[in-house]
Amino acid sequence: TMQWVDQVVIGNNLCPFASSARQHIRSTVVRGDETEATEAVEGELMRLLAVPPEEPATTVLLLTSARFHRFEDFMKRAVPPAQALAGTLSFAAPIQIVPFHPKATYSEAEDDAADVSTRSPLPMLHLLRDSDVESAESGWAKQHPAEEPLSIQERNGAFLRGLGWERANALYRPPWLE
Repeated sequence: TMQWVDQVVIGNNLCPFASSARQHIRSTVVRGDETEATEAVEGELMRLLAVPPEEPATTVLLLTSARFHRFEDFMKRAVPPAQALAGTLSFAAPIQIVPFHPKATYSEAEDDAADVSTRSPLPMLHLLRDSDVESAESGWAKQHPAEEPLSIQERNGAFLRGLGWERANALYRPPWLE
């Protein structure tokens, strides 16, 4: 997973926050079902809330249970409870839960290269503090001034679509993942 972060996410600047936060990324493997995933989310939320705001902090929870192999199951079983818990526990210092999955697809179009921006080697939940995301987005906007700058997600979609499906998919399925 960290090789994917280094070579795909940071290597293609898909997340401007990732490079500066790389040394602070915590990854945790969760082998159990929804209950264990929710318990892990709660523990990581509490840990992130304890990190001083001026220090970067982020966590990826890798969900290895077969219960999360199908994208639809992952989106029903893992994401809503995690987001609800984040909303409850982190209301004073909000933490976002961003889902990534090997088969993630949000587009109506088949083989939309933009979907690669939310694909990962394993189903995972990325926990990020809102303050860190806002700081990264502000830095992004300053580096890319325009009358109507693209959001990071819009930029990623345009970049990946510009590569085309085959090349974008090759980013997600590099040889070291085989």
